[in-house]
Amino acid sequence: MYNRRMNKKENAVNKNFILTGSDGGMVFTLATAIPLVISLIFSFILIANGLNTKEFSESAVYKYLSFALSSLSLFIVLAYLTKKHNLSLPLSLNVKKCNAVYYLIAVALAFGALFGLGWVNDWFITILRDAGYKMTDLVLPKRHFGDYILCVVIVCLLPALLEECIFRGLLLNGARKCGTLFAIIVCGGLFSLYHKNPAQTVYQMIIGVTLTLLVVKSGSIIPSVLFHFINNLYIVTLYFLTPDGFAFDKTVQIVLCVLGIAVFALCILYLIFKCKIPKSDEELDSDYAKISNKKQEMKFFLIFSAPGIVACILIWVVNLVSSV
Repeated sequence: MYNRRMNKKENAVNKNFILTGSDGGMVFTLATAIPLVISLIFSFILIANGLNTKEFSESAVYKYLSFALSSLSLFIVLAYLTKKHNLSLPLSLNVKKCNAVYYLIAVALAFGALFGLGWVNDWFITILRDAGYKMTDLVLPKRHFGDYILCVVIVCLLPALLEECIFRGLLLNGARKCGTLFAIIVCGGLFSLYHKNPAQTVYQMIIGVTLTLLVVKSGSIIPSVLFHFINNLYIVTLYFLTPDGFAFDKTVQIVLCVLGIAVFALCILYLIFKCKIPKSDEELDSDYAKISNKKQEMKFFLIFSAPGIVACILIWVVNLVSSV
């Protein structure tokens, strides 16, 4: 029922595109475990070659490698699960065209998040700082224009593509067997946990839920990739253009904040009340519900994602405590 028969030009290979709840949970655990393993291997290589020095850790090469290895880890997860389940990636990840309105919504949501939800992040950071937390500033190589281009690719584009493929692609694919509402909330929460960054916990939770809702309603992962890339690109571009920091005039800040909140809220309301889940996705969810036990799917999702959840929580706590 859930297999897609490819045509003869594609060698008539049968490829699956549906993942179960347990598969979805495993996606998160692997997405947590593999980066840790690769990070350890990277550290051992540095030690073995005598490169575990402060000077090298502050070099451009080290910084680029650190960001690239994170994306490489997610690519390995994607490749492994594709091979294991013989997945048809375009179908499994929902890589397809959608109504143009969803691309506009993605851009509007990015504007709303960057300018309207900044106060949420600032509020949470203030609470953490009052408790003694010290934020780590973003440090990227910025010696010349070439560094900007590399950062756009390594820091903006690759994470946007691969994180969306994992969290709004494979993870969402499996989590939907536990119910659409469950999938939207859990995918948002796990997206926040995955980053293990105390200062951005609330912001990333909101963004994670929002992007999952966008993919569910549009039926495509492309709008969420667009949002993610715009968000990353704005931060990196601002970092390069304003080396000494930048802040809008107070009045402009207030106007942008109010406008951003309004735009963000209107987009969310429009997605919830005006947009319907694509008929093909709705039929798949309905068909699967007839042959599966939703509670059992949820149970297995939580069991298989538990190791990753525990690991992320522990690292989140360590990051919080170590900075106090």
